[in-house]
Amino acid sequence: SEDGAWFAVLGDVCGKGPEAAALTALARYTIRADADGREPGEVLERLNSAVLAQVGDMRFLTATCVLLRRGDGHVDGLLARGGHPPSLILRADGAVEVLVPTGPLVGVLATTHFEETTFRLAAGDALVLFSDGVTEARSPRGELFGVERLSALLGSHAGAGAGEIARAVDQAVVAFGTRRPRDDVALLVLRAAPAP
Repeated sequence: SEDGAWFAVLGDVCGKGPEAAALTALARYTIRADADGREPGEVLERLNSAVLAQVGDMRFLTATCVLLRRGDGHVDGLLARGGHPPSLILRADGAVEVLVPTGPLVGVLATTHFEETTFRLAAGDALVLFSDGVTEARSPRGELFGVERLSALLGSHAGAGAGEIARAVDQAVVAFGTRRPRDDVALLVLRAAPAP
């Protein structure tokens, strides 16, 4: 945006096929049009209204929206979620924090409020956004991969680059089950790079 902020989004639509593709396009263009100059909670509220206005067959989506601003040696963030899994922060020392502000599914309720939560990324910290295809992957015995297992995996990759973290998660999810997960796996890792 014009003030040097960045807006990041990870979402997951209900269903597959042409209807899901149309909902994805609606979400993408609505967010692009509304993100500049607005905070994440308001962007999700406007997206919710757009989905309700144009989709009449109970199609819905989940999404996490993040506004990032560079500070002096850190990045400040503001995050809102609409029915999406929690987001995780991997600290440079290996600690993992969970961000889970309240917010309903997008496109279901006419009156909504999407809570926002603030966070700060210091050098070497990473924000990890993921779809439920990660945490709901199942082992051959039917166990869920889960947030706890994901947190432990992330903690073992403290200090790694964003690409390395994403590859480690993808490989772990695939190895956990007998085949590719049934749900789509989407992952976005945003890391505050240490000063050169």
